[in-house]
Amino acid sequence: MTLKNNPLLNVLNKKTIIAIACTGILYPVNITAAKQPFSKFKEVKLYQDQEEKIYPVKKLDIKPQYVGGEEKFYDYFRNNLNIPEVDKDVKIITEMSFVIEKDGTMSNFKIEKGGEYGVGEEAIRVLKEMPSEWIPGQKNGKAVRSLFKLPITLRVKKS
Repeated sequence: MTLKNNPLLNVLNKKTIIAIACTGILYPVNITAAKQPFSKFKEVKLYQDQEEKIYPVKKLDIKPQYVGGEEKFYDYFRNNLNIPEVDKDVKIITEMSFVIEKDGTMSNFKIEKGGEYGVGEEAIRVLKEMPSEWIPGQKNGKAVRSLFKLPITLRVKKS
């Protein structure tokens, strides 16, 4: 049977096409919207689950705080970061990021820039082993997930 002789196709009007689903079943689908110019479509904002949204620290009403203070955070980081051995004097610049969750834990550790001489991986190791003692940031009076950026600059002398 050819497409022209198919009784199902003869029943359908010109504004309808046949879509073949993965199951192989034929479904009529209206395509009139596709013939309209884009300017006639209404702007549709995609729903973004506010529970999953990650806010940059700068956009928060109350910024996340490490329990014990910023100095305690940086002291732990400095005291536990293993400095690489190098064969020349170097300046290593790395930028890390991680998410401070609504419960104060840390996740999603990333090397954003740099990371030479294994410093990025070493920083991730230290962050993962660090006690997660954060008071989460807030937006509109609610604890939210926030993105924390950690710049690292090391001046390492030749071993």
